[in-house]
Amino acid sequence: RSLGSWQTISWALVVAAPIMAALSAHAIVTHPPTGTAGEWVSFGYLCVVSMFLGFVAWYRGLAIGPIAQVSQIQ
Repeated sequence: RSLGSWQTISWALVVAAPIMAALSAHAIVTHPPTGTAGEWVSFGYLCVVSMFLGFVAWYRGLAIGPIAQVSQIQ
């Protein structure tokens, strides 16, 4: 609660980064990604806006009120 919403998800991403980087490297070598420019832009949007900012809003909502009640509402 004292860490803050965007700091919480940022640290979670930092902790998970080594494992995710290794798995991503393996997947890229095994099956090289393909896609148009629009598909890559959409992927970037999903990563930043949908996931990261969504988690920021989620953790902010949990910090505002009692976790049990807020989690049921969200």
